[in-house]
Amino acid sequence: MYFIGLFLGLLLYSVIRSTVVFVSGKAAGFYLASFNLFGFHYMRAIPTEPLKKHKGKFTIFPSLIMSKINLDPKEDKRLAIIEAVIHIIVVAIISVIICYLWVVPSIGGRKPFYLTFHAGIVESMVLMSFALLFVTLNIIGNAETQLRNEYNAAIRNLRDGFGYAQLNISRQRIQGITLSDSIKILYLDMCFNVALEKKDVQEMSAVLRELDPILTKDSTLSNMKRAGLPYQGAYYSVLLFSSYIRTHQGNAMRYYQYIKEFIEEDMDFNGRTILAFYNYRILNRSDVAAELLIQAENNLITADDLKFPRASKNLYKRLIEELKDSLDEAGKGYFDPKPILSYDE
Repeated sequence: MYFIGLFLGLLLYSVIRSTVVFVSGKAAGFYLASFNLFGFHYMRAIPTEPLKKHKGKFTIFPSLIMSKINLDPKEDKRLAIIEAVIHIIVVAIISVIICYLWVVPSIGGRKPFYLTFHAGIVESMVLMSFALLFVTLNIIGNAETQLRNEYNAAIRNLRDGFGYAQLNISRQRIQGITLSDSIKILYLDMCFNVALEKKDVQEMSAVLRELDPILTKDSTLSNMKRAGLPYQGAYYSVLLFSSYIRTHQGNAMRYYQYIKEFIEEDMDFNGRTILAFYNYRILNRSDVAAELLIQAENNLITADDLKFPRASKNLYKRLIEELKDSLDEAGKGYFDPKPILSYDE
């Protein structure tokens, strides 16, 4: 019975946690962005859309994510602290009630409390609450955790319809902070996309100068080849820059070799577009580039809104148009001519 109590305690903990997150989030103006229970996974990118069913992992423990338009990372952190405090108070009250229910009945010959069904429930909830408290304190005091939360807030803002240029993301934010390579890659790649949307070539160059020493490490290359994301996106960014923004054949070919097995099989619009630039500007294969662009355009139309936010789609739509213009300007005649968009130094 004790172990059954442990299991029910975990279930009760997850229900309390989800309820607190939902209620406190709604009170703070957040909306339900994702919910998963028994494999029924519902998500939406923006609050005006209805929740859509997606394939999810089976779980008996409910989980949900609340989001907000133009989410401020500081507000997100404050809400996490408030939620933790409310959660611990609720768990404490329920634990006291359960202990009371065990003590009051006058039943002779009972087992010690720590071996009972009631104790299993209380112990699992209390232990999980301590874990929550530890995580919350880590959010407050750990610079890397704070930066990761800022990055996650930026991702949610993108899903809410914001452009990269509207994000509160800056390369200067991470200067002088000791961070793991993984968060540096994520954050700097986001900074690159911000600069790319702004057509700020100098900032793109500065970002990639910081990324290159990390991406060329043996450990990073090993992790990328094993796991793909999150590293893959940064390699894509370097290949795009070296193939198009500031063409450097040696650098482009080096990075292409790093991610060849990924990008050749990647049928998403971003992979097709970058591969098109590489074929056109580095390999001088206009016919292949044109074919890749057609694939990119078709896949852009059908791309999943949750996987690719509007800002990403708009950015790559622009890049596709720019390469189409370049192909026609060169007299290849693959596409209808349109004005060429320039990148100012």
